[in-house]
This record gives sequence, C-alpha cells and structure tokens, in this order.
Amino acid sequence: MGALSLVDTDRQWFKAVVGLDWSETPRDSAFCARAILSPGVTVINDALAHADFVRNPLVTGSPRIRFYAAAPVAVDGHRLGTVCCLDDHPRSPDEGTLRDLVDLASLASALLQARLRERRSRVQEARVGTASRAA
Repeated sequence: MGALSLVDTDRQWFKAVVGLDWSETPRDSAFCARAILSPGVTVINDALAHADFVRNPLVTGSPRIRFYAAAPVAVDGHRLGTVCCLDDHPRSPDEGTLRDLVDLASLASALLQARLRERRSRVQEARVGTASRAA
C-alpha cells in the first residue's frame, strides 16, 4: 500500500493512493500526522509493538497496518504531508526503499512548490492588471 498524503487541522487526506480504499482519515489516527513532525524518514517496523500505535484504529481494524514508512513532503519549508508505504505485515525496509521514499517526497514537494509559484504569479498578474485598469 502507498499514498501521497496531505495533513490539515482535522484530517489526513490522500492525493494519490495504491491499495487503500479511503480518501481521508481523522488526523488523530493518522500515522502521517506524526511523520510530518520529523524532517527525516519515519519508520515503524511493527505498529503492534509501538506504544504510540498499538491501539490505533488503523492498526486494530482495517487495514490492520503493521508497517509504515514515510518521507515528508514540504513546501516553503513547511511539512504538509508525506509519501508513505504501508503493509499489513511487519517489515524492515532496506536503504534503497528509504532512498526511494525520499526521492518521491522530493519530487512531490517540487511539484507542489511549482504549483504554488504558478498560483502566486497568477495572483500577482491579476493585481497588476487591476492596478493598470484603475490608473
């Protein structure tokens, strides 16, 4: 299972998913809400053995997450979400897998940053146009 998640005040929602049937989860049960607190890769080899997640409804119920690894997605220095992979079996990821997560998160960050620049440019152009017409 894998996802590109974005975390807001109340929820985590998914811009892209593979192997998951949901589009969002409450923030208080979101693994990604914890992962964005760290600038590096977050790895939980076995959620049932992790005190912070053993009672999490995503562990005790469907999809029964046991393994979770994520790299943060950041825009303008703010961690907004993650690229993550999950499994219903415990795992120990190799360095290549973790590098791939970081690379995908960097790509997602760059694409979101480009969208933000484009949006800011359109807003600025609209302001200039309005000011020109007013003059």
